[in-house]
Amino acid sequence: MHLAEHDPAALRRFTALPDHQLTILGPRRIPSLTCPSSSSDTAIPISTSTGFSMLENRDYIAQAQKLNPDIVIGLADLPSGSSVSTRRLQNVTARTGDWTQHLTAANSEANTHRHLNLFAPILPLSLEAQRLYLDTLADDLSDAIDGLAIYSTASATLIPPTLTHLPRLSMSNSSSNGGGIGTPHQILREVLLGVDLFAVAFVNACTDGGVALVFEFPAPVGMHGTTDRRLEMGLDMWTDEHVTELSPLAAGCGCYTCRKHHRAYIHHLLVAKEMLAWTLLQVHNLAVMDRFFEGIRGSIEGGGFEGDVTVFEEVYVGELSLRGKEMGRGPRYVHPWFKSAMEMRNES
Repeated sequence: MHLAEHDPAALRRFTALPDHQLTILGPRRIPSLTCPSSSSDTAIPISTSTGFSMLENRDYIAQAQKLNPDIVIGLADLPSGSSVSTRRLQNVTARTGDWTQHLTAANSEANTHRHLNLFAPILPLSLEAQRLYLDTLADDLSDAIDGLAIYSTASATLIPPTLTHLPRLSMSNSSSNGGGIGTPHQILREVLLGVDLFAVAFVNACTDGGVALVFEFPAPVGMHGTTDRRLEMGLDMWTDEHVTELSPLAAGCGCYTCRKHHRAYIHHLLVAKEMLAWTLLQVHNLAVMDRFFEGIRGSIEGGGFEGDVTVFEEVYVGELSLRGKEMGRGPRYVHPWFKSAMEMRNES
């Protein structure tokens, strides 16, 4: 598809997203991949459909101006591993700062391009390690950025006072112990820290694994303290217990999947490797997440959010149960570079 030079809806038309859904352009996928090469002073390594490649900051800016998404996340030189040298930390913050300044400078030339909503990255580092970068954002770029992209839960507490009015998008989406794919519990904790928007990777992972989400927020009335065993947040639709089960995926769910189909049918589609299985699961899982965020908004408006979070954590288990051997059965195409990167991450 050819994208017009200044098409104000290029990305939205290309992805066929409805007007009420945000389009977000970012250079990093979630969950992240381990790349075989390192960043340079002008580019970061990315995984593409044909292998790993280097993405130049200038090219990224140019494409952002052509695609015109609702939100553009700036390039960040994200460190990997638990041990990062002092020199590497200096490069990380300096490069990210330079790239953010280049992006905001290009955006200020609004005479030829639509103004972009820029979200500056907040690095997954300590306050001391990125103090100079944060000071630059606060002192020099506060009027040029429209939001913050946060790459670790801890970084949500490092926002300078002059930037606290900006919306915050969580890009961490991993469990508290540094692994996994994130959970509803993590989202709730980050909301308590002031995060506004979320990239929810665990929905796709659950759908790929044949898991139907069944949690609610606030937790169902009467469940708190009624059992010694906490509830699971998802149903494994691969198990034989669903072979003759004619109930919907979740009681009371009004999504298309639950109104039109039952668990036995979804189980049959999975076993038959029909792509419709994952389509119907994704429809349901996205509906569960819509209600989850509706519940969060209502709880905040009602003034009982902190208490509702406490009850939710006591009612539901803290991790999503995804069987490893089932995770590769989804319809998403996985090319060899992605496989090797995942294997490298799992082995580290």
